[in-house]
Amino acid sequence: MIRRKWKIFCFYTSIVMLGAVFCGVFIANILPEQFEVIDGERLRLASLPVTIRRQGAIKADVPASVGDSYTANLRLLGLLEVKNVQVHVVKTERVVPDGETFGIKLYTDGVMIVGIGEVETSSGKKSPASDAGVQKGDQLIAVDGKTVNTNQEVGESIAVSKNKGCTLSLRRNGVAFTVRLHPQQDTADGTYKGGFWVRDSTAGIGTVTYYNPQTGYYGGLGHAVCDVDTGKKLPLLNGEAVNSTITSVEKGENGRAGELVGNLENNRLGTLLLNTDNGVYGVFAKARAGKSVPIAMKQQVQSGKATVLSTLDETGPHAYEIQIEKINYAGGGHDMVVRVTDPKLIARTGGIVQGMSGSPILQNGMLVGALTHVFINNPQKGYAIFAENMMHTASSLELQH
Repeated sequence: MIRRKWKIFCFYTSIVMLGAVFCGVFIANILPEQFEVIDGERLRLASLPVTIRRQGAIKADVPASVGDSYTANLRLLGLLEVKNVQVHVVKTERVVPDGETFGIKLYTDGVMIVGIGEVETSSGKKSPASDAGVQKGDQLIAVDGKTVNTNQEVGESIAVSKNKGCTLSLRRNGVAFTVRLHPQQDTADGTYKGGFWVRDSTAGIGTVTYYNPQTGYYGGLGHAVCDVDTGKKLPLLNGEAVNSTITSVEKGENGRAGELVGNLENNRLGTLLLNTDNGVYGVFAKARAGKSVPIAMKQQVQSGKATVLSTLDETGPHAYEIQIEKINYAGGGHDMVVRVTDPKLIARTGGIVQGMSGSPILQNGMLVGALTHVFINNPQKGYAIFAENMMHTASSLELQH
């Protein structure tokens, strides 16, 4: 009898231990290799069943200062070691949450090849671009060594080369290379063409996430401005932030994304300096009014109630209730899953719509993130990015300029 009970005990103990190991491995995989904490605070992961012990040169009972770094040992329930992470102590960054819509005018560095076609010649249809190995989504930088930044410059450079051919300087997935293109004469107008289409600019409406009164920099959108045909991030040469006016709202529904419909104004707000996976960044010509709040570190974000600031009409930004349902420390831009719970916002928009990207999310008096994407099959839900990640991108901008 005792032997049988012992076997049962060992069996269930093994199950528990195996479950703990799998839980530890899972937690280790979802946690990043490093965290940042605000000066005077300790690393806390309230949403996970782990204890944290500080290691290294800085003693556990000595407060860490800005610029300090140390190793934190994470243990499941204080027993099973999960992983070690690096912790960097940083100063508190304060910004002004915005929520206003703005117009984005972006001019590309080089041009984006958005389509490959054929040229109607006297001997039939031919595709010079395809024959040369040019692909949709390639970035065209120069023709015969001459920089091209507009559709017109590309057309003229190829036309003058005629049947002699020309060298295209391209970039694909960050890798630069050249190809030899042999233009063909179009029977319709007699000009020599390369058999591809390009895009040199784009414009649209997004939302300003925050303004930094210390530097004059702003961040918005929360994701990159991408080409509508290729889906690739447009390489930025220069750009402008301009005022926008929202004229109506196309309400979202399951299977179809809604949209803020509006106009871009001629009055310039500032420059556009970066187009990144974490949003667009630049400098406003004039200071923005508003009360500053601290930027939350990712581990300070909690599941539960939060507020989003969005503009739906000429009355400007309003606060709406949302729920942060999921937090992903290794989200790659999909850092949070949020759900709109405010009846007023749902009645107006159906949830999250295009144009609301960049809308700042506030929780516990801090800027925790910004809306980025809507779920097509459920417009009340979408993704958001951590404000901390946007702050890091803005820091690189400050170093460059």
